[in-house]
Amino acid sequence: MRVGDDVVASANRGVLLAHDGYGDRDLSAAAGRFAGRFTYLSRGLGEDAGDLGVQMRGAAFAFEELEASVADGFQAMPY
Repeated sequence: MRVGDDVVASANRGVLLAHDGYGDRDLSAAAGRFAGRFTYLSRGLGEDAGDLGVQMRGAAFAFEELEASVADGFQAMPY
């Protein structure tokens, strides 16, 4: 989940922030479009990574509970 937060934070800081100063109007416009698309993509990837982290954490807790349940079951078994 931290990775997702880091990616989103990086996207929020922005990329190619000085693209208006590139001099050429077409280059500045292209850089602005790229920056917008890259930022959108980065935010989406960060959110997806965060969602997957939540799912993995839930699966890990469920596995831990199952493991404890099996251990309890073995201790209760007559030998």
